[in-house]
Amino acid sequence: QERLVADLRAGPSELERRASGHRLGAVGFCFGGGMVWLLLASGEPRLAAAAPFYGPLPDDADFSGSSAAVLGVYAEQDDRVNASRDAATAALEAAGLTHEIVTYPSAGHAFFNETGQRYNPEAAASAYEKLTPHCAPSPSSASVNTSCGLPAAIILPFFNSTTESANSAPRLMSCVTMMAAV
Repeated sequence: QERLVADLRAGPSELERRASGHRLGAVGFCFGGGMVWLLLASGEPRLAAAAPFYGPLPDDADFSGSSAAVLGVYAEQDDRVNASRDAATAALEAAGLTHEIVTYPSAGHAFFNETGQRYNPEAAASAYEKLTPHCAPSPSSASVNTSCGLPAAIILPFFNSTTESANSAPRLMSCVTMMAAV
């Protein structure tokens, strides 16, 4: 697991090298959502925002080294991942992190993947609306995004498969494009 954490932390390092001065965020789906939780639990201090989508929480997660604002996204019909939701909430509260945990009713695991059998367009649209304030720059450089204080950010996407990457990426790319354009 140490090697995996080191590899995850290389992402923010590379983004800082390429986009100096921007604040960083991470978004992940399924396995990728678990990787976002792991990156937070590693104490990664450079993340300003994180959005794990239906990702399993690492055992004994401790987010005390992080300062990221977190949007945790869950699906009502995802018992396996939901089993760690209360522990995620408790760890976020113990660390004093700004967070919002959202569970989408009538949605199953991978509801955001528009090519999958469990795609739920209403839940996906709602989750996207929740996600974009975590990513979007504030309307003016003088104001600060109320979700996580991100006047600018570069988003590190983590996906669970090439299918989700290829088909969910357009929604996320609008988020990345806004960040890169600031």
